[in-house]
Parts: sequence; structure tokens; C-alpha cells
Amino acid sequence: MESVTKLLEDFRDGRSSPLEVMRESLQRIEEVNPGINAFRAVDAQGALAAAAESAKRWEEGNPVGLLDGIPVSVKDTLMAEGFAFRQGSLVTPDVPATESAPVVRAARHEGAIVVGITTCPEFGSSVLTVSPLTGTTRNPHDLSKHSGGSSGGAAASVAAGLLPLALGSDAAGSVRIPASFCGVIGFKPSGGLIPAYPRNVVGPLSSAGFLATTVGDAALALRATVKPDARDVEAVASYDPDCDARLESGIRGLRIAYSKDFGYVRWIEPEVERLVTQAVRTLEALGAIVEEVDPGFPDPEDAIVLHLAMGYGHMLGHLTGDQLELLTPSLRETIAAGQALTAMDFMAAQDSRIDLGRRMAAFHQKFDILATPTLPVTAFDAEATRPKSFPADASPRALTRFVYPFNLTQQPAISLPCGVAGDGLPVGLQLVGPRRGDATVLQCARAYEAAAGPLIPAPGT
Repeated sequence: MESVTKLLEDFRDGRSSPLEVMRESLQRIEEVNPGINAFRAVDAQGALAAAAESAKRWEEGNPVGLLDGIPVSVKDTLMAEGFAFRQGSLVTPDVPATESAPVVRAARHEGAIVVGITTCPEFGSSVLTVSPLTGTTRNPHDLSKHSGGSSGGAAASVAAGLLPLALGSDAAGSVRIPASFCGVIGFKPSGGLIPAYPRNVVGPLSSAGFLATTVGDAALALRATVKPDARDVEAVASYDPDCDARLESGIRGLRIAYSKDFGYVRWIEPEVERLVTQAVRTLEALGAIVEEVDPGFPDPEDAIVLHLAMGYGHMLGHLTGDQLELLTPSLRETIAAGQALTAMDFMAAQDSRIDLGRRMAAFHQKFDILATPTLPVTAFDAEATRPKSFPADASPRALTRFVYPFNLTQQPAISLPCGVAGDGLPVGLQLVGPRRGDATVLQCARAYEAAAGPLIPAPGT
């Protein structure tokens, strides 16, 4: 399917209509979704009715907003009025929500049409999209592989061309992980920039995010959804017009730090390192000043694990014994671990988080962007719980060591495809900016995208 930007141009010029595009999207979902399992629920009738109304507005030259007529999917960790809010779990009620999360409400206000709800692991608690409610979501590039998580259905829905834009959430890499596995753009804005409701398990360390096929589409989605919402008293929703002004301005003179492994990440596949290094050389050729240097912080795994455990312990501690038995064993363990933690444990984790934030703030005094691999591996077997290249005693978080630090620091980060490994699967380049440096991240990503061109063939081609 065409990009959001191209579809809007076609709507404006009368080359196509939202109703035609919606029919194409629904047909594609009907044909492809059974194989990848990206959607938990689809409202075809409602989507077609909304598309017909949008088509009429475009014919009259009166679109309602920035995304009028664009089909979007919504991750099951984000409430969408009219759809059940199941969060990938058997313990949640199968009744329609009566309100929408701020990012969903804002997108709808701008005319986006919610086609359906995408799959996620139970309560977003895994880096792989496998849940007791929906089973396994598979990678459109190879159905024997994982799609990543926890926004796995969202990434797969875009990668498979079911629609051009998906709304996800990222508490510890959950937008960027599946974006890397599936070969699409995955953008996590600065924490607190997009209001959140209900509160995420890690609060403002999480952010709503976007899965798209182009950097421009991710930037447009940001512009459309940064809107104040009284339900989130911690948000600082204020759109920076610099995101628009600088998107096509190039990166000559931009200072980029490149870290292959942060000094502590092990088990990186050589093919991943080669393609990411090649991408960084492209940034250098565009005029950026590149220095290979580690950011200089110790692995903050303990801090993110503690925040997640305490969050799940608090959020799900009310469940009865029978309900707990319906949860995945790993989530039950996380809840129990969180309930055993003390306020002093939490304050120690807060100290670690704040120290990491200070370190990165100082680092960005010298560097505008930090470039890294998004993940150390490509997508692995859907029946496995870890890559074959990882030893049996590797931490469950070993896969995500490049991504979760920037939830703790609330920094903006984007994953974009930088090539295909020898196994035919996508590799992701991660670009990280200083807190509130969303414009710089998008500017750098767009420069790379424009120079590199399409790198990931569509699934099945």
C-alpha cells in the first residue's frame, strides 16, 4: 500500500478515494492476515462507513484533518472506543471500550479510520508477540519467524501492506523491536510528549509510537497526535514546528556518535554489525561528523526490570487466584517479583534512572545523535524464546539492550531499515536524540532514508 503522504496527495487530486483505499486494505487483511495473525479484531463495516464519509469530504474539498481517510490499526494496549480493550489477555472483559486513549482520539480527530486492533503479548509484557488470547503473530517476511513485540501485530500489519500506519506503544523498546524484525519505521517520541491514558505500567517512561513505511509518515503521525489531554496530568503535549521545518534539511555538520555495542552488549550477529556500520558510513557521506564512541553508561537492565516488575505488580495485583492461573507463567512471576519489592527498591531504581538521564544529557552536549543497531539479531524462529546465537543462560532482556535505556531516559528514538541480512530478514538502525530532540531524530532518519532508498523488498517479492 502507498504511504500516508502519497495517499493524501491522491485524495486531494482525485486520483483515488478513501473508500477505494479502505476496500483495498480490507481485502488485503482478509487475504493475508490469517497467515500472519496481526489483527485481533477488525470492524470492516464501520471502516467502510467512515471511509465513505471521508470520501465525500474530500470530494467537497473539506477534509477534516491531517489524516482524513487514512486506515490505521491500533495496538491492543491502547484503548479504542467501540473495540474491546483486551490487552492480549484472557482475564480482560470482552466488552467495547467507551473511550479512546489520547493518541487514538487525536488520530480519529484528524480523520484517521481505525480498521481494527492489532495483537500484542499479554499486557505488553514480552518482546515477542505471543499471547494466550491470540497466539503467535508471525513475520510477514518469513512466516516461520517472530514479528517481535510488544507491538508485533502493529509492525506486521504495516510490513505486510495491510495498511500504511499503525499506532503502537513503547515501554522498553516495544515499537522499535518489531520495526527492526519486520523492516518498517518504528518511532518512539520523547516520553510525555503524547499524553497517555490509562497510565502505562511504567508511566511516562512509556510512549505511544508509530509504525510506518516512511519517516515522513511517522513525522506526520506525530504532528497529528501531539494534542493536550486532561486525562494525563504528566504530559507536556506541545508540537515542535521544527519537526516540519527540518525534515528535509539534511544533516551536514550533524554530530553523530556511533556505538556498536555500548561496551557491554554481546552476541551481535556479524551481518547486523556490518549493515549498521554501512548505514553509519552513509550518514557520514551525507556530511555528518561521525565518531565511533560508546555512550559510557553501565547496562541499566536492573533498573528497567525493577520498574516493569513493580508496575505489573501494582497494575495486576488485584487479580484473583483463578485469574492469575490464566496468565502466562512469566507474567505471573513478574507480578510476584513486583509485589515483593519495597519502596526503597523503587527509589534505588529511580536513582539509577536519573543518573542515566544525566549521563545522556551530558553526552548530547557533544553529540546530536547516537547511532546503534536496533537489535543484535534478525528475527528468529517463532517457536523459540531466544535466538540460537544466545547462550541458554542469557538474560531475557539480552535481545533488547540497545533499546530499553532510552525509555528510562525518555529520549526519542527511531528504528529504520538499513538492509537485509544473508537470511533474507531485515536489519534495523537505531537513531537516538536528546530528550525533546524529536526533530533532530526525524531529520537524521529522513536524510538516511532519502540517501539509501528502499532497502527492504515487500514480503513475497
